[in-house]
Order: sequence, then structure tokens, then C-alpha cells
Amino acid sequence: MKRFNLQEIWSLLKWILLFEVVLALIITLLNIFFDFEDFYKTVNVTSFISYEVFSLFILIIVEILGLTQIYLSWYKKYGIVKLSPKEYLKKLLNRGENRKIEFKSSLRWDFEKNEINKELEKPVIKTIAGFLNATGGDLLIGVTDEKHVQGLEKDYQTLPKKSRDGFENYITQIIRSNIGSDSLRLISFNFNQKDGKDVCLVRVKPSENPVYVKVNGSEEFFVRVGNSTASLTISEAIKYIQNHWKADEEQNNRK
Repeated sequence: MKRFNLQEIWSLLKWILLFEVVLALIITLLNIFFDFEDFYKTVNVTSFISYEVFSLFILIIVEILGLTQIYLSWYKKYGIVKLSPKEYLKKLLNRGENRKIEFKSSLRWDFEKNEINKELEKPVIKTIAGFLNATGGDLLIGVTDEKHVQGLEKDYQTLPKKSRDGFENYITQIIRSNIGSDSLRLISFNFNQKDGKDVCLVRVKPSENPVYVKVNGSEEFFVRVGNSTASLTISEAIKYIQNHWKADEEQNNRK
């Protein structure tokens, strides 16, 4: 079950408070301009239910309907309602890049040079590591920064197995080589189509421990900062690790 942060909870509370204020205003106006007791008499329930109970019943119904709608809207906004793969893909494209969403036009095919460019694999790995070291996120491969769907066909053609399976096998291999096998349990791959073109959604859960990326024989620490991935210096990484995982540990201890 997802753990809600304070900002998400406060968002829900604000909508509930606004609803209650608006409802109170509507009730006040109805009392001024509308004789609710006459309405009560016209619905033919006076013989078995009192006016007070009837009024309370109507108020409860309105409260339930209003609060249910608010809750469902909030629930859907924060991605808790399980959407179909196509709906979720559409949602990510509509939102655009942010701290938890990143787009990459390809895994290893360079559209500008029209050739294989293994250097393009590095930003993909760094993004995944950044998500692991933060609060998780979604990486869409086959989509440009401008939300244009390039597809994966060019990437497929560079692989021994020119298919979705071949793509997943290859990206799994480079994650294992550059980040480590243990992180793979936190990463899932889903393929879907947009405009007839394949897109790979890499879903990343947050890691319980710091994750490092092998870069030129050494290890680097990456984390999401805004809508990009940043490499931290040793001192920055130490401070971030202490704060980030200490906060998680304290939260778990309170459960």
C-alpha cells in the first residue's frame, strides 16, 4: 500500500474543507430563499419520518456523494487508482517530465547520427539509479522530451533478438552490469503502443539502500533533482544518504 506524504494528505484535507464551506453556504442560501419544509411535505413521507430526520438524511446523502467524489478525484490524481496500461501511458504523456517521470527517445539508437550510440545507454541507467535513490519513478523509453513518440523499432533492429523480449533482456543486462542484480527486483518493464509505435515503461520503486552506478571504473551516486538526474559529490552523497534513508528508517520505526 502506498504511503502518502504530507503534501498529498494536505491536498485532500483542503478539498474537504472547501467542500464543507461551500455546502454550508448553499444550506444557508437555501434556508433564506427556499422553504425546505414545504418540500418535505410534498414528498409524502410525513407519516413515517419527522422533518428533522428527513433533513438530516438529505444532508448525509449530500455529504456522502460530495466527499466520495472528492476522494476519488484525489485518489486518481495521485496515481493510486489502477489504470489500464494505455490509460497510464496517456496519463504520463499528459503530465510530462517531472521529479518522478522521465522520457528518453531511445535506449541506444542515435536519431541524429542515424546509428547505434551506446553512450545513450548511460543516461537511461543514471535515470533509473536516480529513481532508486529517491522516491521511485517512471521512465518512458521511445518518447522525446517534447512528448513525441519515436517508438522502439530502431532500438529493436540493433539487438540480436529484435522484439520486446530482446529489448527487455538487453536493458536488464545493462542494469545488472552497471547497477547490480539486487536492484532488478525493484524494476519492472511494460510495453504498450502509442500511435502504432512501441513504448517501454520502466517502473522503478525506491531502494531501501543507496545505489551506485559504475562509471569509467569507479562508482557514482545519482539522484533525481526536479525533472533531471544529478550526480552528487562525495560530501553531497553522504549528506543525502544520511538524510534520505534516516527519514525512511524513522518512519518505519514509528509503524
